[in-house]
Amino acid sequence: MALQSVLGMDSPVETNRIIDKSEKMGVTVVVEGRYSHLLEVVPSAYSPGDTFSFENSHLTANGDGTGRLEIKFHDSGNSDWASTRTTYRVDMAEVSYELQDHPDLQGKETHLEIESWLAMDPGKRTDENGNYQYLDRNGVLQPVGDAGALKFCAAYDAGIKTFLRFYPVIEKISYWKRPPGMSVDVSTGSASGDPAFTSVGSFETPPLNLNGYNDENWFKSKDSWFQGSDQKWTRTEQWTFTPEGSNSEYGWIYTGSSAS
Repeated sequence: MALQSVLGMDSPVETNRIIDKSEKMGVTVVVEGRYSHLLEVVPSAYSPGDTFSFENSHLTANGDGTGRLEIKFHDSGNSDWASTRTTYRVDMAEVSYELQDHPDLQGKETHLEIESWLAMDPGKRTDENGNYQYLDRNGVLQPVGDAGALKFCAAYDAGIKTFLRFYPVIEKISYWKRPPGMSVDVSTGSASGDPAFTSVGSFETPPLNLNGYNDENWFKSKDSWFQGSDQKWTRTEQWTFTPEGSNSEYGWIYTGSSAS
């Protein structure tokens, strides 16, 4: 800061704020102004928040009537702290379905011929001319005539028994001094206790709004915590879109039901 502007100030001014995440959450506030004014600074007036405690300060004289005061605070550990460095990522997840569940094969006649054809002995699914056939309700062999069923039989014979669809997965990554439900030793930065895992296994609105995907069809599929060598915690949450909502396989998990 220029000497003229500093000498012209009636009171010290904060000019920088340095965040330190090496061992425990710390913030260094830099204040500049007239040296005589800096001597009267009350450090707590520059505290970055209620959870931070004053650690130390260092005043440097510039020799021109000005000075620089560095005030260091650390997280007192009295509350949970999440970094503002929250990131998001959206991936498209591959989901495999049985071929007979394809939306184009759900007509009543199509479905009937497919199920009857699949129920036959594989060696009898075609006639002597290689045409697909099935047993009707009376046990009489009938040629597969439905266009969708014929398409299914040809694909199935070629080894194609599933089809793929792709749905978005939202991932949120946040950084924490300590997870909710844990306590921290301020002197060492170490945490103890069990991290809180919230809402995993339930349908909820994700943190991002994607056009074309209903909010009620998102299933929270992951909530994990990882503590690195710097004693900080990384939280990874995921929300998976399910077109069937609570009627999907995820719905069975959510409702606690099981297939018999």
